[in-house]
Amino acid sequence: MSNTLMKSNLDNAISVLAKLRQCAETMLSLVGQLQASIGVRDAKRQEELFGSDVYARFHAFTSDGHHAEPPSDGEWRELESLFRAAFPRLYQLVAIDHDLTRDQLRLCLLVGLSFRHHVIMRVMDVDSNRVSRLKSQANKRLFGDKLASTLAVRLKDYV
Repeated sequence: MSNTLMKSNLDNAISVLAKLRQCAETMLSLVGQLQASIGVRDAKRQEELFGSDVYARFHAFTSDGHHAEPPSDGEWRELESLFRAAFPRLYQLVAIDHDLTRDQLRLCLLVGLSFRHHVIMRVMDVDSNRVSRLKSQANKRLFGDKLASTLAVRLKDYV
């Protein structure tokens, strides 16, 4: 192949690479804008969740000495609905993509909301061993890991 032809092919390749780089930069910019708009929408939905009466009812269990009836099925449904809107990726993981039991799903919602172990015990009206078993079972179904202690860390990746 002649030097002129090789130089021409090299020039063409460099031109194509420059155009590809420009397209990639444009696409990255668009993805960033889309992520920002989604982030704003999710932030508004999170504000709605954390400002809701039902969240306040669940959050009241974090107070030491708080004794109240566990939340009703209707309150759980309302919390789940607000959670689904505020944290769609996490909700997709725990409620749609995997076959969790009702209690495992409820536990994951609470863990996703950063409720601590002892508060989950109060909200769900179960003992510490039951919470640990539910965490272990959910972690195994979601991530193939049966350690109860790693569930919260793994769920945070989806928030």
